[in-house]
Amino acid sequence: MNERNYLLYIAEQHKRNSMTDLEKLKLPDEFDTALLGTDYSSQRATYSIEAILEVLMETQKWSYEESVEHFDHNIGCAYLGEQTPLYVWTSAEGIEEYLEKS
Repeated sequence: MNERNYLLYIAEQHKRNSMTDLEKLKLPDEFDTALLGTDYSSQRATYSIEAILEVLMETQKWSYEESVEHFDHNIGCAYLGEQTPLYVWTSAEGIEEYLEKS
C-alpha cells in the first residue's frame, strides 16, 4: 500500500469509527484527487493546493490565473467552522509560481 492509499485508508477508518463531520466538510468529489489525508491532531481534511488548481484548470477549462482567483476567493478563504479543510502547498514550485503570478 503506497502512502496516499494508506492516508485515504486512515481517513476512511476515522470516518467510520467516529462521529465527526469529516465527510460533510470535504470538498466536492471532483477534488478527491487533491485530498492528501487528514490532519493528525484535528482530523481535518487536508488538500493539495496545486492539485485543486489542476482540477479547476482541467474541469473548468480555466487558466492558471483564473483558477488561482477562484481558489483564493471561493475555496481557500471559506470558513466552514472548526472542521474547515486545510490547504497546503505540496511543492516549492507551486508556491513560487503562485507568488510570481500574484
